[in-house]
Amino acid sequence: ISTEVVYKEHEKRLKTKYQFVEVDFLDIKKVVKEPYKTIYKTLNAFILDVENNKITFYDILDKKSEEKEPSVFQEYINELKKKEIISEVIVPIIYYKIDGSSVPIGYIRISSKDNKFGEDEIDNLLEVSKEIVVKVQDANLKNIDVKQEIKNLGNGGLCLHITDKELASLIPNRDSMIFSVVFKLQPPLIVYAKIVYAIALSPTSLLVGVKLVGEGGE
Repeated sequence: ISTEVVYKEHEKRLKTKYQFVEVDFLDIKKVVKEPYKTIYKTLNAFILDVENNKITFYDILDKKSEEKEPSVFQEYINELKKKEIISEVIVPIIYYKIDGSSVPIGYIRISSKDNKFGEDEIDNLLEVSKEIVVKVQDANLKNIDVKQEIKNLGNGGLCLHITDKELASLIPNRDSMIFSVVFKLQPPLIVYAKIVYAIALSPTSLLVGVKLVGEGGE
C-alpha cells in the first residue's frame, strides 16, 4: 500500500464529517508558498478565522495556542474569502525518525463555508495524522528473517556484514533499521539503530555501520 493510498483513505473518511477536506504531501512545490512554508518550518497547526481575518498558531508539542498577525498569510486568506470560506484548519502530518528527529511529510486541511473551527478540530486531526503515520510506517516496514554477521562492536555502535541480496538492496535507501542481536546462551535483544554508513563490497555485500539509539527488550 502506498503513502498516497493511505492519504486518500483518510481523506475519504474525513469528508463524511467536514465540508472540504484535503490530505496531501508537503512537496517542494507547496513548501515554497504560504501557509505550507510556515507549516514545514515550524511544525505548527493553524486555525484560520477567515471571516474576522485572524490566525491562531497551535504548538503541537507544547499544546499551546497563540493568536498572531495574519500578514504573512494575507494573500492566502484573501483567496479563501473569494471562495466564501469562513474557517479553515491545517495540521501537519509529522513522521518521527528513529533518532528522534521529525519530518513533516504531509498535511490535513479542512475548510467550511458555514462552521467556525476551534482547537477541538486540531485535536481530532492530530489523532488522524498519528493514524496516518502508523499506516505509512507499516507500509514501509520490510521484515526479513535472515542471520547476518556482526563484524565489529564499538562504543554504542556496530559494523554489520550484510550478505543477503534483498537486505543489501534495501539498506542504502534507509536511514534506520530494527534488528535482533543474538548472543550465545542468551535471549535475542531487539535494537533500534541509525544507519551511519553503507560501503558496497559487491552488488550483494555491504559493510554497514550503525549507531544504537534504543532497545526494545527481548
